[in-house]
Amino acid sequence: MLVATALAQEAGQAMLDAKALCAQEGKGKDGGGVSYKGRHDLVTETDRSNEALIQRGLHETFPEDHFLGEEASADRGGAPSELSNNVLTWVVDPIDGTTNFVHGFPVTCVSIGLAKGDEVVVGVVFNPFTQELYQAIKGGGSFLNGKRLQVSETTVMEQAMVMAEYSSLREEVSLRKMLDTTGAIAGAARAVRQTGCGAMDLCFLARGSVDAVFGGVAGVWKPWDWAAGVLIATEAGAAMSAGDGGHFRLMGDTMLGAATAELASSLREVLKDI
Repeated sequence: MLVATALAQEAGQAMLDAKALCAQEGKGKDGGGVSYKGRHDLVTETDRSNEALIQRGLHETFPEDHFLGEEASADRGGAPSELSNNVLTWVVDPIDGTTNFVHGFPVTCVSIGLAKGDEVVVGVVFNPFTQELYQAIKGGGSFLNGKRLQVSETTVMEQAMVMAEYSSLREEVSLRKMLDTTGAIAGAARAVRQTGCGAMDLCFLARGSVDAVFGGVAGVWKPWDWAAGVLIATEAGAAMSAGDGGHFRLMGDTMLGAATAELASSLREVLKDI
């Protein structure tokens, strides 16, 4: 936990430094080494340097552990279908919410999780722009800047604020599914929101700021999008499953987290025909 926290904070400082340098040099939103993994899927020099920094720091302390990072996985063509149950794997998003980071929208973070197979045992999420540090160890609770977190007590959709996290896909079928999902949730819940930062969404669930999170509406959510956040939410009392109600899989395609089992069931009912 201490090593992951120190690395997350160091990577977070690099995010602040990069934004300050862009402002000083008068660079616009596409300044500072932004490139594209897809038409709407950005990556920056800071993503890559942060991932290298975190991987190097973890390897120095835990040389036997495996490492799964977003940028290296993208270069290799994607993540593996499963993680080994026989070895610990660090699952890292060096900047979750890269598009937010590029635009200066302060819902973005460094996310570091430690997993054994589908079981996440350590989670650290750090938002350098708000100085919010979320930490969790399996069985030990979850904390924001040292204060213990607890999900809300919301049980009914009519009182729930729901995060429906989408993807960078823009094909017609994906867009239609996103819109249909938004419409279904908006018709049943108090409010539906989308931030573009899955790890932070799960931290908002853990602190009780939102009541449910649904990810993987149109696919392409990956383990680094939710590894640390899932543990932080679960340790705060959230009910976690796959989107269809089955067992949550770290390497799966969907995730549904809710403050209570009753709310989770209601949200799955709303989404079942989409």
